[in-house]
Amino acid sequence: MTHLTDHKSEQREHWHSPEGKFIREVILGINDGLIETLGFVTGVFGATAAGKIIIVTGMAQIIAGSISMAVGAYISQKSFKEFYDKEEEIEKRELEAKPEEERAEIEAIYRKKGFKEDELKTVVSRITLDKKVWLETMMTQELGLVSEGYTNPVKSGAVTGLSYILGAIPPLSPYFLFPVDKAFVASVLLSMVFLFFVGSMKSRWARIWWMWSGVEVMAFGLGAVIITYSIGKLISMVFAVDITL
Repeated sequence: MTHLTDHKSEQREHWHSPEGKFIREVILGINDGLIETLGFVTGVFGATAAGKIIIVTGMAQIIAGSISMAVGAYISQKSFKEFYDKEEEIEKRELEAKPEEERAEIEAIYRKKGFKEDELKTVVSRITLDKKVWLETMMTQELGLVSEGYTNPVKSGAVTGLSYILGAIPPLSPYFLFPVDKAFVASVLLSMVFLFFVGSMKSRWARIWWMWSGVEVMAFGLGAVIITYSIGKLISMVFAVDITL
């Protein structure tokens, strides 16, 4: 029993590590690539059952989507780092300029956490003894900012963009291999299988039953199929789209 508990604890720690954050980015990137591409090619199929059109527009969508995801992840991580560094610099200056006020803030924070007056003196003196610990405490306890939330912007962008492309393969690849009607069915079925797998993997940090998590994500994909196919059909009827390539 102890061994099982330790194993679960190690899994949780790994999931919160920098490597774990990249794992989450991979899964989320795959999930987005899958659902967005599935919805897109299904909508195009609903508007016009032309294999070449689906392939060409699908590939264009994948390229645009992966670039958007990569840039978004890069900017997000870079912005976080810049904001963190700015706030850290402000805190450093405040520690140097008005240490008594900052010490009082530490005391107030831990008083709210339920520490008694005699305990507060020990806690505050221990924290303020080391400037690095003091600064880190102010960043986390006062501002709610954790440096571990940062990942390298370039790596984050690359991982997210490539994961998006990987997720886009199941919905689009059948159109390269089968006649368009069979490809549509294969695209939906293959995507549902992959979405269930991605959803079950997501449950590792969502703390919900893996079966339910898989079904939930698969349901989102199925909803995307129904909605986009219906919209595509409607557009085809309204605008009398007739493309045969």
